[in-house]
Amino acid sequence: MCQLTDSRGDFWRRIYTHVSEPVRFAGFVFHRDHHVQALRNKQATRRADNALAELRALEANDKAVFETLEGCAFRIGYRKPELRAALCNAYRDGDHTELGRILAGIMREELEEKAEDAAADGCYDAEQAEDRELERSAV
Repeated sequence: MCQLTDSRGDFWRRIYTHVSEPVRFAGFVFHRDHHVQALRNKQATRRADNALAELRALEANDKAVFETLEGCAFRIGYRKPELRAALCNAYRDGDHTELGRILAGIMREELEEKAEDAAADGCYDAEQAEDRELERSAV
């Protein structure tokens, strides 16, 4: 299932690059050794595939979608107050497609966050075991 883009955007690629990119700290970029980077790329592929599967499962689950819809009011009110004005303007203009687009975007972001967290939790033990094995073999 290792695909570079999902049908609705680059969710897979965003997760893959987040895990596999070099470490940046205080303006410096720290590149890894080749064998360590190969392990990180393998872990990034696994985590991105799991996140994409989790996202599809969440989108198919009615309960998860309705819970996400309930959380949209909080997200609009506190995390993205700039969308409140856009929603009000779209409502005043009678632009129902814009209302739906804004709401669908917020729901998509929240579902992606939940899927990414679930994939990270699911892959954590395997990644820790691989990292320990790599450290043992390096010593």
